[in-house]
Amino acid sequence: MSEATQSREELLVSDLTAFQTNALYVIAGEEDTEQCYGLEIMRRLREVYGRVIHHSRLYTNLERLVDDDFVAKGQLDERTNFYVLTEKGQYALREYLEWQARHLGPEVSEEGDDA
Repeated sequence: MSEATQSREELLVSDLTAFQTNALYVIAGEEDTEQCYGLEIMRRLREVYGRVIHHSRLYTNLERLVDDDFVAKGQLDERTNFYVLTEKGQYALREYLEWQARHLGPEVSEEGDDA
């Protein structure tokens, strides 16, 4: 199947941008859904990137993650939405972490311990 005909259900984390993948990590790391709202996600991503994250960039990417079923969106109050990983999002991150571990190899992990 070509990339152009790939359905939303078949999208993997490797099909996402680095920004979207980092947003998944931020969402996955928050156990309290009341703390996993847009501005908090933005704050945490700003820590990763070391610069301002614009609202339009964040919310466009969050909507893509919702549309592609990596993330579910709920409502905390009239103005605030929260975000949680779906089963697909959890599976995709686990698969990606396993892929990274296979490709890093033990020598990379050991070198990191000596630094």
